[in-house]
Amino acid sequence: MVEITFDRVLLITAEARNASPEEVEPTIDRSKVEAAQAAAFGGAGEMVLYPEPVGRAAVFCAEFNRLQPLEEDNKEVAVSCLLELLRGAEWMGFNASRDEIAAKLDELDAGTLAVPDFVHWVRTEVRP
Repeated sequence: MVEITFDRVLLITAEARNASPEEVEPTIDRSKVEAAQAAAFGGAGEMVLYPEPVGRAAVFCAEFNRLQPLEEDNKEVAVSCLLELLRGAEWMGFNASRDEIAAKLDELDAGTLAVPDFVHWVRTEVRP
């Protein structure tokens, strides 16, 4: 099972901000990152709603964006995490652009798209 660690989120955030991990770490709410991880991946012996890699990647992305663990760049980092999780699950590619993913996250924020619909959309955009 492919998961994303806090340290990887830290590096993705540092890259997005063109800063060092040491500069970025104090600006990340670790508990919110961990909550997004728990929603997507669960804990030992816990069941998750979407047990397959694509579903877990989509849920992590949606929850990360919803919880806003960063002072800024939440959407950009959420999209990067989604794409990294999909690459880690050995998917060949993703049809949608970063802007299209961000637009779907905006729909989630606005309440015009539900998480199950976002997960379904992500599944339709994956290229094996």
